[in-house]
Amino acid sequence: MDCRRKALGWLLMVAWMATVSVAAAQAIPEGRRLPLPRPSVSSRGFVAAPVPLDELSSPMRERVRAVLDRPTLSSHGPLEAFHCKPTMYYWLLDHPDSAMRFWRALGAKCADIQTIGEGSFLWKDTQYGEVRWQTIVRTPKQRVWFAEGRVKPGIMLPAVSIQAVVVLNHEEGHDGSGSTAIRHQMDMILHTDSRAVNLAARLFGASAPRMAEEYVGQMEMFFGALAWYLSDHPDKAKALFQELNSSRSNAPQIPIVPTSATIPVGKR
Repeated sequence: MDCRRKALGWLLMVAWMATVSVAAAQAIPEGRRLPLPRPSVSSRGFVAAPVPLDELSSPMRERVRAVLDRPTLSSHGPLEAFHCKPTMYYWLLDHPDSAMRFWRALGAKCADIQTIGEGSFLWKDTQYGEVRWQTIVRTPKQRVWFAEGRVKPGIMLPAVSIQAVVVLNHEEGHDGSGSTAIRHQMDMILHTDSRAVNLAARLFGASAPRMAEEYVGQMEMFFGALAWYLSDHPDKAKALFQELNSSRSNAPQIPIVPTSATIPVGKR
């Protein structure tokens, strides 16, 4: 069962960068785990908006629609709430490569994420494959990423082509004491025509949806826990941003305290 779990786990993780989120959740020693403070979570008033297909360019719209209409596996993550500076949270959503480096600095063993253009990123591993993803929707309340590539989900399984859509709905608010908080919830929809992967998924039976939810929950934590930690520890955040800037000597410097927020959605 462990081998089967690992095979499906790799498929889910590689589909969108969960290799990093799972590593971040599991690689930090128990004594250094980052608690994620959560105000009372209520679903009241939280609207999980669908993907605005009409806002996408025609080619991207058809690619996204094909995934949404024919999912091989889909998962609905938990609704979570946490304290943080919203600008920090939004900045991390737009810079997962930097978020990966921050997790490493906190003790996680993360796979590399490379930026390959505004809103586009690359995960590549000589053994497990290559996946590229891009931000296709960016609004004050939603991020949507589209990913595609070829992955090898397990030793006994062949490399397969995958496409995935990840939808993150989020909103700002305050808890009972007036502290700023974020609520967010993520969905992942994965599509592949591979008979081998479909067979592997069937082997998991009823456990597949539960396992998928666990991985999506860890993807939520990748952004949520880090946004809380950096907001709650400004001295540590300053040091991490200074270290990031020093390693980017040939690139534009980023602010010590991120001030960029969201960008209105546009056709892509």
